[in-house]
Amino acid sequence: MKLLIIVALLIYTSIAGSLVILTPKAPPAIPLIKAAENCDGVSIQFYQDVMTEVIPKIMKNENFCYILPVNVAAKLHNKGRKLNLLGITSGGLLYLISSKNSGNGIADLDNKKVYIGAPGSSPDVISRSLFSYNKVTPEIIYLTSQEIAKMLIRKKIDYAVLPEPLASFALYKNSELHRSADFKEEWKKLDSNSTLIPQVGLFSALGNKKENKELIDKFLISYKNAVSWCQENPHEAAILGKNKLNFTFPVEVLTRSLSKMNLIFMEAEEGRDAIDLYLNKLKQINPKIIGGKLPDDSFYQK
Repeated sequence: MKLLIIVALLIYTSIAGSLVILTPKAPPAIPLIKAAENCDGVSIQFYQDVMTEVIPKIMKNENFCYILPVNVAAKLHNKGRKLNLLGITSGGLLYLISSKNSGNGIADLDNKKVYIGAPGSSPDVISRSLFSYNKVTPEIIYLTSQEIAKMLIRKKIDYAVLPEPLASFALYKNSELHRSADFKEEWKKLDSNSTLIPQVGLFSALGNKKENKELIDKFLISYKNAVSWCQENPHEAAILGKNKLNFTFPVEVLTRSLSKMNLIFMEAEEGRDAIDLYLNKLKQINPKIIGGKLPDDSFYQK
């Protein structure tokens, strides 16, 4: 009987004292990998499809942390899922890549064909917000970002919106391509107080936050340090990412790309104004993108 009690306590301790973070298998996860290596009790699980691999867990209120698009998390929160934003992990990953370089950026796109990732995705809604602000009406064609990058490299198309590291990879493979617009810089024009696109964040299920408060607080410090390390050591960070993520991208591309990913860690309360602006702009495109309204105070980590 005593043995059973001891085993039960050990199992409980291992569960209560561990933190699992689900993240896309992509280079922006590099600081997350570094932070987990330096923080006992934290492990990472990679996912490919948020709809099939992550949202079902959130709907069941499973106690994980998640790297998610901020608009997806806001929509889930507005539907009653207990998600809490711990911090923003990217200030903007998107670029306009073109085969022509007139120097006019987004202004060149009126009545042109522009290739963008899946409809309703972050690249789509951010692009449409910027197109509306710049009063241009391009013809949007949707393909996967990987397909778009291949076509752009072969110069089969002229204009595309790509995230990092695909943007850097396309420029590496074809030196005649141009980085025509940095969407983070374009986003600043929408509001003088906006300094970033809070596109992606780290979220915790509410139950997970309560069970693992001390470990989460410890990990957030480790994550901030890991972001600084990536910024100061891009080549070493690229090697870490290539080894851990099994990417075919050359280390040189990942090294270049890290400076363009705008990887940050901004705590939830500090980034709230930027998030409100971002979600309001997406709401103007389609209220359903964020679940019809801005999330309430319980969305933000105190």
